[in-house]
Amino acid sequence: MKHFYRALHTVTARCKRAKKLLLLFDFDGTLAPIAPKPWMAKMNADWHARLARMQRQSNITIGIVTGRTMSSIRARAKIPGMIYAAVHGCEIAKGKRLLHSAGKENKKPLKQLARELKLALHGIKGAQIEFKDFSVAVHYRHATPASRRTIKRRTHAVAKPWLSPYGWKITQGKMFLEVCPKLWHKGYSVNWIWKHLAKGALPCYIGDDTTDEDGFRALGSRGITIRIGKKKNSAAQYYVRNIDELIPWFETL
Repeated sequence: MKHFYRALHTVTARCKRAKKLLLLFDFDGTLAPIAPKPWMAKMNADWHARLARMQRQSNITIGIVTGRTMSSIRARAKIPGMIYAAVHGCEIAKGKRLLHSAGKENKKPLKQLARELKLALHGIKGAQIEFKDFSVAVHYRHATPASRRTIKRRTHAVAKPWLSPYGWKITQGKMFLEVCPKLWHKGYSVNWIWKHLAKGALPCYIGDDTTDEDGFRALGSRGITIRIGKKKNSAAQYYVRNIDELIPWFETL
C-alpha cells in the first residue's frame, strides 16, 4: 500500500480513460469524523457540497456504503439520487427507491440477541447496544480498558450460540463489535452496486475501518481502493491520512 499521491498521475490517467466512474464511500471515519456517540456524527458541509456536485455529473455515480441503518444514513447525507447501502448492504437504495433487501428473516432473532446482550452488559459503564434490524452492534468507545475487555468477552460468550444456527458472524470495527449475517458484507454490496447500478464504470472505494477491507478485496486491481489511514496488511492499494487529501484529485473529475 502506497500513499495515494505517489500514484496520482496513474490514477488520474486511468479515470480519464474510463467513460464513467463509480465513487463509493464509507461514512463514519471517512466522510464524517468519528463522533463521541454514533447519533452525533455529521458530514462536513464542504464534503456534502462536493458530493452533491459530483452526483450531478452524468459520468459519475456516487454512493455510501455504511454500517448505519437506512434511515440514519439518509438523514445524514441528504443528497438527491445518491446510492445508499445500509447495514453493510443488507438494504440498498437509490434516492428514495429501495432496490435490494436481504436478511429480513434475521430481524426477530437479532432483536432477541440484542435483549440478551443488554442484560449481559447491564451496569457496565460505556457499553451501548445498537439494534439495526439486520445486525446488532456493541459499542464500547467510552468504556475503560478493563471494561472493554469485559464487554468483548461477554459479547462473544452471549453471541456464540447464535452464530452457527443462523449463519452469523462477529466483526470487529473501531471500538465496536457487530453481529451480522455472513452472507452479506461491504464487498458484496460494492459488487452489487457496480453490477446493477454502474455497469461499465471504473469503481473506486474509499473507507477507513476493518469492515471496509471487504470492499477493498472485492474490487482488487479491477478498481481503485483507498484507505483513510495507513494500515499494515490492508487490502487497499493506496492510503491517505485524511479524506481532505483527496480533494485535488476530485477536482479533476
